[in-house]
Amino acid sequence: SMSMAFSRVHESAADQYAIDLLSKTETSPHGLINFLKKLDQRSGRAQQQMAPYLSTHPLTQDRLTLLQRQSAKYLNIKDPEDLQQQHERVVAKLTGFLSEPSAVLRTFANKEGLQASMARAIAYYRLGQKENSKQELDKIRDGYLSQHPHDGFLWDFLGELHVRIGFYELGCAQMNKAHNFEPQSAMIAFGLAKCGLMNYQLTPSE
Repeated sequence: SMSMAFSRVHESAADQYAIDLLSKTETSPHGLINFLKKLDQRSGRAQQQMAPYLSTHPLTQDRLTLLQRQSAKYLNIKDPEDLQQQHERVVAKLTGFLSEPSAVLRTFANKEGLQASMARAIAYYRLGQKENSKQELDKIRDGYLSQHPHDGFLWDFLGELHVRIGFYELGCAQMNKAHNFEPQSAMIAFGLAKCGLMNYQLTPSE
């Protein structure tokens, strides 16, 4: 139908935009390739049995072929270290909040480092184990943050979780520190505003 063709055109345009952006920034496409491979594995058989004109999306294998052909020049480029660290933080937060807490603790049981501590801190919070969560947050503060004290987004992470586990004053102080380092971040400003509202609600009226 026309609507299906319209959707396929938009998906193809989005793919081409991603390819152009990766090329302009000389960024490896391996992350997008791995994503499409997983998508292909999950929907492969159904797509193989479906006529292309009945699909609302381009066939995943066709998308993979296009991406690999047009981005081959940058395939073996290693991502910058700071970008890798940002990605690891995102993965840690998503894993901690979306996966089963017990599974998160098993996955990171024998691992050290920022990503592991972030994921475990969230998992312990979700299990109601506040002291264990705080221990992981203290590891981050005394470890990574002692070497990178101006990392506003990480101070915000600590502040948010401290508030969640009941350390309101400490958490809000850390959120304020985060805002000082990242004053343009709407996300951090919003968290700090919630702290202000919380303090107002906790203060006895005169």
